[in-house]
Amino acid sequence: MEIKAMLIGFILAIIAFVFHLIGFASPFWVNADILSHSIHYGLWKVCGVLTSGCLDITNPPDWLKASQAFAILAFICFLAAVVCSALKLFVLKDKKIILFATIGAVFVGAFCVLLSIAIYAGKKDNLTGGSSLFNFHFAFAFCIIGMLVAIASGICFILELKNS
Repeated sequence: MEIKAMLIGFILAIIAFVFHLIGFASPFWVNADILSHSIHYGLWKVCGVLTSGCLDITNPPDWLKASQAFAILAFICFLAAVVCSALKLFVLKDKKIILFATIGAVFVGAFCVLLSIAIYAGKKDNLTGGSSLFNFHFAFAFCIIGMLVAIASGICFILELKNS
């Protein structure tokens, strides 16, 4: 029984989507433990400042808006890649154009994640006041893992294109 690159790419696209979804939504992009008090920031919320709960980031700076926008675009692209690969795998097996759309979506999504994390990492000190106590946390890493898995998924889709 031959394991198809399309099936592996589909599974990897789902994994990339899930990792990105968790990282994208979690308020744990950066974290600091200051005097037994945990403060953490995400793309959308800040937690542990002034209260024990989380607050929405209101009036975000332009760089954070850009990071949020690229993360949203990545989310949409990864979702499109999962849907397109499922269509190609289970419904429209003979339509090569769906495979091209899948490859495009997964690589554009990975590039958008790269832009989102690069912007956030470059401007993190603006958000945290330049404090060296803040370190990148699991949600930031999950987005990076999602990006890398998406690239692997795209490679599988390219191999499927080459073999078909």
